[in-house]
Order: sequence, then C-alpha cells, then structure tokens
Amino acid sequence: MTDQDIIDRYQELFDLGGVTTSQMRWGFQGVGSGWLPIMERLCIRLQSIAKPTFKLISVKEKLGSLRITFCGGSDAIGEAVDAAKAEAMVTCDQCGAAGALLVTDELWAVRCGKCAVV
Repeated sequence: MTDQDIIDRYQELFDLGGVTTSQMRWGFQGVGSGWLPIMERLCIRLQSIAKPTFKLISVKEKLGSLRITFCGGSDAIGEAVDAAKAEAMVTCDQCGAAGALLVTDELWAVRCGKCAVV
C-alpha cells in the first residue's frame, strides 16, 4: 500500500484541487510506510463522520510526529485525527511495529529497535 493508494481509495476526503492551501497534490510528505495503516484506519473512520465540506489539506511527518491538517471538521473529526496522531507517536514510521521517538543530531523519528539503526 502507498500513500497514493489511500488517496485514490478515499479521494472524497482529500483536497486534491488546491482550492485551499492544500499540499495533497504532493501526497503524504515524509510519511513512512509504517504509518500508512494508521492513515487508512483514519480515512475509514472519517468516511462515516465527515460532512461533504470536510477535506484533508495535508498529511506529513514533521519532527517525528504525524501532522494532519484539515478544514470543515467537527469535534468527532478532531478526536479521530488526534487518536491517529497519538497512535503514530508509538508506532515505527518505517515498519509499523511498536516504537518510540528517536532524536539524534540528524533525525527525529518514531522507530522500533530494529529500524532505529541509522
């Protein structure tokens, strides 16, 4: 599975036309394959609670955390996004195993013991 697979499967959730300040035309920026299942579960959840005006504007990794920007949200959407971001903070961004934040001179990332070797 790739970020483009998720965007294609749930395209109604993404601002792909750049109507806002959307960055979705570049896909999920810096998001490793270990976090893709988290994003897929989030999209499944959002399908059931999002109104037609809801759009994901950007999905990216920054300083070892999953950043998700959206417009047209609600309390339920905010809670779903917060839960996905919290799950990412304990999930290796490379393989999806349990992980922790790794901070080095060159890297901020959530990694498991196996993927932490830089």
